Amino acid sequence: MIHMHRPSRKDRPYPAATAGLTAAAAVLLFALPVGADHHRSAADERMANDLIREPISLVVLKQRRELGVYQFGRLKNRYPIVLGRNPVGHKLYEGDMRTPEGFYRVANKRDHARWRHFIAIDYPNSADRRTYRRAVGRGFVPKIDGTPLGIGSGLGIHGNHDFVEQNTGVDWTKGCVAMDNDDLHKIYSIVERGTPVLILEGEEPIADDIRAMIDSRRAVSTADTQ
Repeated sequence: MIHMHRPSRKDRPYPAATAGLTAAAAVLLFALPVGADHHRSAADERMANDLIREPISLVVLKQRRELGVYQFGRLKNRYPIVLGRNPVGHKLYEGDMRTPEGFYRVANKRDHARWRHFIAIDYPNSADRRTYRRAVGRGFVPKIDGTPLGIGSGLGIHGNHDFVEQNTGVDWTKGCVAMDNDDLHKIYSIVERGTPVLILEGEEPIADDIRAMIDSRRAVSTADTQ
């Protein structure tokens, strides 16, 4: 397993200016109705069961700035990453510079002249579209000439043309996950269309077992509602 140096948390911008909007969005957009904890737990359990059957899965922890590669649910490698320039919270609309959070799959992959490779994910999915509609209804999405900005698209995992940015942990993308080019090449060779990509806010460390990762997420979520 690769052990790496990570920039300290103080070097990872979580801008105070966006904290209020992020908290409001979390409460209004993602809170489940009373009694929904059972459904959340059941969904997490199904996801864990699915992922341990997958030959390769990718897990991105945004706060930790790490990407883990799992093989049949067991951690094989982990790599440092950087995110969108506004890294706090789930992506709501095009141009908010956020990296999305949720369960995705690789849509396609291709070589890229600037970033070596590009691994596209299937953002926006149905859950993202529901979140976007709620965000529009509650006024979280800016408008131009009375029309809300779109949900955005074209997101994925790619390399970095600026080695200084990558090595110092500077968040610079428009919402994609960026990696060292050599690290990306290792992942590019093993993912394929349909490979799961789980993106979490992720303050907890990457776990050796993907089920432990999901259980930890569920425990934090349950604690937050008590």
